[in-house]
Parts: sequence; structure tokens; C-alpha cells
Amino acid sequence: MTMTELESYGMDKKAQINNVNRGIMLVGVLLVFGIFVFVDLMLLNGSWGSWISPTPVVSLFGLIFGFIILHWQLQEQHLNMIEANRVQAQDSLRVDIYKEIATRIESADPHFSTLVVLPSIFMIELRHRMSQAVPRESQHSLASIQQDLKGSQDAIITLMKSLESYEIAMPEFVIFREQFGKMLRDLIPALSEWSLKSSLLASPKYNAIEWPPNLETVSQFEALSTNIVAIGHDLSGLTMDLRVAAQNYLLGKVFPNRQVRPRQPGDPNVVVTTIPEASG
Repeated sequence: MTMTELESYGMDKKAQINNVNRGIMLVGVLLVFGIFVFVDLMLLNGSWGSWISPTPVVSLFGLIFGFIILHWQLQEQHLNMIEANRVQAQDSLRVDIYKEIATRIESADPHFSTLVVLPSIFMIELRHRMSQAVPRESQHSLASIQQDLKGSQDAIITLMKSLESYEIAMPEFVIFREQFGKMLRDLIPALSEWSLKSSLLASPKYNAIEWPPNLETVSQFEALSTNIVAIGHDLSGLTMDLRVAAQNYLLGKVFPNRQVRPRQPGDPNVVVTTIPEASG
């Protein structure tokens, strides 16, 4: 059952309970009034006229009945105010959650772009350096490579933690956390191997024995780079899907009748991640 369905179910149950309580109170008042009428007519030989004409007893019951109606109205206003405050608090929480997720996505995007750009640029630079008569150093040092790659891993972990922190409010988003976790498991060993090999290929000075690298080494490194680039694309696409799903799920109640269209990649083989239908 989704969060919206739970909210509707809870409101319906409250309305049913309130209606039952009002019905019981009304039946009780009518029953007491009926008992008084019965006793007066059947046992005390009273007349209908005494109950139709204004009397203290009738006035008393009218006062009691009016008090009950007033009580119902005040109770209804109180419940409506509580419900309005609850909805306002939930809308505020939805906006706050979305802001945090959007901030995490904005911080993660440059790191995921690095996974796409860095291996490609390094590979182009490597081929250019191999063609030179005098080998030169790569512009990418080991320290800078490790820092860039670590930033990508940290960005994934941060996104996963944010989704886990609000899982009780948006349980359907577990699919995104699982997808990020799967990509992280695929990425860590690939980055570890790429970082080691790129550090050897970055500096002919410290790798003179293997310079220039043979074609097999270059081919293996290129395949590894292609794999990392593909994971980087998948991560960027997943964050786009997360942004769309978060807007529709969290802000859909704040801005009714508005929905952001899911990502529509040109390649039919690209997977678009969405939350279950009828959620949010």
C-alpha cells in the first residue's frame, strides 16, 4: 500500500468513526426523549398536546439537541483544522525531502560526468603520447585520478544514504537505492583496476620498462575505460530518473495535476528506472 493510499485510508477510517459516534449520540438522545414521551403518555396519562406545545421539558430537550449540534460543529471544525495542519506539515516535509535529494543530485552529477569524460580523455591523450618520439608525462597525475574517482564513489554512497534516511516516507524509492548499490558494486573493482593501470601509463618516467605500452595492454585498458564510461552514463541517467520520480512523488501533491514526463532515451536498450504506478 502506497503512502497516498495509507493517508486516504486513515482519513476514511476517521470519518467513519466520527459518523458512528455522532449516530450513537443522536440515537441516545432520541431514545431518552422517547422514553420520556412514553412514560408521560402511557404511565402518567399525559397528552400529545403537552409535548407539542412549548413546555420546560420540550425546551430542555431542544436546548440539549442544540448543544449537541453545536458540539458536532465545533468538533468538525477542530478535526478539519487538525487535518489541514497535518496536510500542511506533510507538504512542507515533501518539499524539504525533495530539496535534499535535488541537492545531492546536483552534487553527484559532476562526479558522474567525470566517469564519462576522464577515461575518454585519458585514452585520447595516451594514444597521442605514444605517437611522440619523446614521451611526455600525462596531464593526469595519480593523485588527481584517485581524487576524481573517489569523488564518484562518495557521490553514490551519499545518494544512497539520503534515500535510506527517508525510506519510511517514500518506500517505493528503494528501487533507486538498489540500482545505485548495484552500480557501485560494478564500479569499485573497475575503478580500482583502471586507477592502477592509468597510473602506470601516465608516466613514462616511472614506467620506462613498459613504455611504450604494447597493443594488447592498450586494448585491455581501452575496454576497461569503455566499461567505466558506460557505468558513468548509467549513473547520470539514473539520477535523471530519480529527479523526475522525486518531483512527481513528492511535489505532485503540492502542485496537483502536474507531472514531469519520464526520460525518453533514443536508444531502446537504455533502461529507464521508475517507481511503481499509482505512487506519490
